[in-house]
Amino acid sequence: MKKLFMILPMVFLLCIFLIESKPIHSEEWTAEQKEIVDWFKKYVEVSFEGGADKVMSFFHPEYIEWDFRQEAPIGFEEKKEGEEYFYKLREQIIREPSNLPLQPVSGLLSQK
Repeated sequence: MKKLFMILPMVFLLCIFLIESKPIHSEEWTAEQKEIVDWFKKYVEVSFEGGADKVMSFFHPEYIEWDFRQEAPIGFEEKKEGEEYFYKLREQIIREPSNLPLQPVSGLLSQK
């Protein structure tokens, strides 16, 4: 019980500190930070619009990626092939949903 009374004021002070402290997201950003955020927003916008060529324009021609699921690193061309496949598949899913091999799962929405 004594430990609880010792810990409780510390928790209370921590809560007060967190409530009164300036939030991290309200700090002023530097020009470089704003440039990175703007670049990322544009990248996300372009990636949602679609098109492997548009997305790949954000990557350097000497780009190398090594995903933990891959045996070896891939370069720009392999990345482009993957993006083209992704956007082709995405278009098929969006425009032709009836061609998808979907199987209903019995009892998925049933209440017990």
